Amino acid sequence: MLSDPRARLTTPIADRELGQITEEVLRVECSRCMRIVEITRADAIKLYSAGSVWRAVGMHLLADGCQHRTGSHEEDGCWPDFR
Repeated sequence: MLSDPRARLTTPIADRELGQITEEVLRVECSRCMRIVEITRADAIKLYSAGSVWRAVGMHLLADGCQHRTGSHEEDGCWPDFR
């Protein structure tokens, strides 16, 4: 059963290193303020390295950019949705 190719688990794109991702354009959207940030995979590798995890890069790209502010440090910030 586990030898069936359909049984393979894949790592979510947000948890992959940039060097493992095949998509050319990477997108992260804030579910809170609906802002979308796009970066090409080549540019992301140049800026952050092929070993960087997409989740960390996406969070860095969204950092301090959320348009929705509550005044509470714990609640402020973007809610990332990786595409």
